Amino acid sequence: MTKTSQYMTHNRLAQLSRCFSSVLLGFVLVACHSNTTTATRDTPASVHTTQATRILTPDWGIAAELTALGYPPIATGDLRMYEQWMGKPLPKQTIDLGIRYQPNPELIAQLNVDLVIDNFFYEHIRPMYGSVPTKSVLFKAKGDVATWQDFATATIALGQILQDAGNPQGNERVQTYLAQSQQALQQQGQQFRHRYPNIKKLAIVQFADAGHLRLYADNSLFKVTTDQLGVSLVNFHQGNKWGFSNIELAELAKLENDSCLIVIKPFSHMLQAELDKSVLWQQLGFGRERCMAIIDPVWSYGGGIASIRQFADRLSQTSLQGESVAPLNLSSRPLSNTTKPKG
Repeated sequence: MTKTSQYMTHNRLAQLSRCFSSVLLGFVLVACHSNTTTATRDTPASVHTTQATRILTPDWGIAAELTALGYPPIATGDLRMYEQWMGKPLPKQTIDLGIRYQPNPELIAQLNVDLVIDNFFYEHIRPMYGSVPTKSVLFKAKGDVATWQDFATATIALGQILQDAGNPQGNERVQTYLAQSQQALQQQGQQFRHRYPNIKKLAIVQFADAGHLRLYADNSLFKVTTDQLGVSLVNFHQGNKWGFSNIELAELAKLENDSCLIVIKPFSHMLQAELDKSVLWQQLGFGRERCMAIIDPVWSYGGGIASIRQFADRLSQTSLQGESVAPLNLSSRPLSNTTKPKG
């Protein structure tokens, strides 16, 4: 090969090398731009998020609290149904682990996780985490009557876990979050009492079927919410470990005139059709003579401050219906107990 040929070959290789480097740099810049754009799009403007600690939690209640504090988990379970029950979505980049109580072990093994936060409901899946540290937080009443302090204490414990994991603002954010939450609840309570001065008590239920309901009791998070709102929670029986008692439809007749029946979805069209045919339900008159409202789902099984605020938000966005509702609300369109709710 001549010197001229060698020079041309060397020059050509140099040009190809520079071209390849430029293309590679372009891919890197596009990838960085893409990641930055995604993070900006997926993060709510009102929540400052910190990615210092990569946290996994199978529990929805913990996931909601972490997100509210600005530390959304990188993965949780049953993600498809999360927003329906929790009211607010997790960031789009959150990974779905599959069923919360039976997550995908192969997927967990592939994740880069710094910390797992769960509670005793998920002890059976802890071997899947290998050597990843695991901490436990449980939001629930400590006695027969739930208090704000019960849930605040658990939230403070969560903040300490974040602090110990290398997030220096963990404790500070919790204190701010608790103060803002109480202030928001008290303001919502004032607005509710002004709007509905005749309503002093709330009976909060979910239908199991057309003849049976779950009535949430004093050991549920709804007791904390009603206390913060300045109204009473109707309680016929002591609640079970899940915070409710099972009642029959006929027991709703015991509700007093200053009470309102708050039905938490799911409340299917099939259930509504069955109630339409129920003579007892028609005689009870909820939504006509007696106060009633149907609200979107609230996560009560292990839910924390986020669920307490979620119920208050749902309630404040709903118009109570029935002749027993205060005159201030008479201009609202009446809801018959035969009217089919959306969803």
